Amino acid sequence: MATEIVILQPNYTVAPGDTLAAIARRHGTSIEALASINKLENRNSLSVGQRLILP
Repeated sequence: MATEIVILQPNYTVAPGDTLAAIARRHGTSIEALASINKLENRNSLSVGQRLILP
């Protein structure tokens, strides 16, 4: 019988007025790290309700 391993990633839901820079600062990470882990091509295009994985 196989055992399933689940790894939980902390995440953040984008709120109105959020920017990638503000989210990065608030969570002690960099814009580059957030963009990379979330595969964001356009760092200026966030949508309210979008879920971002936090590094």
